[in-house]
Amino acid sequence: MPALQGHGYRSRPGRPGRDRGGVMSADQRVTAARDYLTDARKRSVDQLPPSLLMRECAELRRLLGHALGMLADRQAEAGRLAEIRAVLARFDWEFDDRQLALEEIDRIAGGEQ
Repeated sequence: MPALQGHGYRSRPGRPGRDRGGVMSADQRVTAARDYLTDARKRSVDQLPPSLLMRECAELRRLLGHALGMLADRQAEAGRLAEIRAVLARFDWEFDDRQLALEEIDRIAGGEQ
């Protein structure tokens, strides 16, 4: 790795933003991707050796996969929240059964269909 240090490569244990053996939160994944991209933008692509370019490509693919996975998770959460809001919007507080509404909300929040 010493040969790569002149090209802006920082050697560190593990991947950027990852605590060894732990699962990264969505915020940590976004921060890691942002930090990595900031570092990568400081280097000119035509000055990097092919081996480093391949490593950066692999890392960017990994970070993109994390970001897309996080967005998919958030879309599912947003969909469930919209369903819960719809239940509350159509609920008549004077006449409807609150227990049935709570059970429907629990079902939606639990991801059941």
